[in-house]
Order: sequence, then C-alpha cells, then structure tokens
Amino acid sequence: MTSTQESPRGARPGGRSARIRDAVHAATLTLLERKGFPEMTVKEIAAEAAVAETTIYRRWGSLTRLVAEALSVYAVTENPIPDTGSLEEDLTRLLRNVSAIIERPAVRRIFRFMTSLEEDGEELAQTRTRFWETRFAAGTSIVTRAIERGEIPSGTDPDAVIEVLVGAVYVRSFLLERPLTEKILTDSVEAAMLTARRSAATRQPDPAS
Repeated sequence: MTSTQESPRGARPGGRSARIRDAVHAATLTLLERKGFPEMTVKEIAAEAAVAETTIYRRWGSLTRLVAEALSVYAVTENPIPDTGSLEEDLTRLLRNVSAIIERPAVRRIFRFMTSLEEDGEELAQTRTRFWETRFAAGTSIVTRAIERGEIPSGTDPDAVIEVLVGAVYVRSFLLERPLTEKILTDSVEAAMLTARRSAATRQPDPAS
C-alpha cells in the first residue's frame, strides 16, 4: 500500500511517491545538462521519467520549482558534508569533494546555469538564491559544529569561513577556467582556518565594564 502522507523532515518517503520523485529529479538533471533550461519542457521531463505531465504540475507546480528542488537534492547527495570531529579535516574533505565535482562536464554546465539566473526573471533568480543558500548552509554547519565543540571561538563567522574556503576554487575553475592544483586546495584550507581565527577575534564583544 502506498502512503501519500508527507514523511518527517530528514526521512525519505518510500513507495511509489519516492520512485516518482527520484525519476523526475533524474530526468530533470539529464535534460538540464543535455539541453539547458531555456530549451527543456515539462513534457520532455515527463516523457524521460515515464510519468504524466499532470503529475509533475500537481507535485511541483512549475518547471522552475522542479529544477530548484532537483538541483538542491543533487547538491546534497553529490557532496555530503563531512563530520570528522576536526574543523581542518572537515574543510579539507569538503573542498576536495567540491573540486572533484565541479570538474565534471555535466556538473559544470549545471553550476553555470545556477550562476546565470538573475537575468531570467524573479522566480528563476529566487531559484538560484535558494540553491546557493542551501549549499552554503550545509557548508557552514561544519564551522558551527567546530564552535560547539569548543575548537574555535564562538565569535567565528561561519559564512566568512566557507566563502574563503571555496572562493578561489570557484574563481579559478569557472571564471578563469584553469585547472585546480594541490597548492590551491591547501592554501584555501589554510586561509579558511585563518579566517576562522581572525573573524572570531574581530567579532568578540567587548568585556562588560
């Protein structure tokens, strides 16, 4: 028997609903990589996933919302957030995984799509924002855990740490289109660790007099 009830947060729904979701997500990513957003349609996604168009519209409402969800799920499953108990090790593993992923041709096209939505309407711009917010929120959890462990001070700015960690990699790969090197990865982790210490120092409140 198939249940249509929503599962608790963090749990994956089972049965037919999960199979439809996974098939539609996979079809969406396939067509996004193959054709790009401007050329793909809900009809093509439905055919690729072997589901009815009405199923997609009923569940996701629009092509843009479907693309946003598929990309968000893809980003999480392709780049799980490490939790080794060491901030430096977690940052190193995260950055190496990001670097390996963005070197794939299909992923590069998808990420380029996500950096070019601001000129394509408000809903697409919101899709881009949600995607990157999801990615950075997942990354900043590494820094938050380190704060909770007492590894770094509570004043550390998680956003600043992750921005420094991935900034050089994205610039070199997407803007300059140059290969990533071991030195860039090592330097980026060192810079992120330094940012954690410096941002903590600058954000600490003044002692009460």
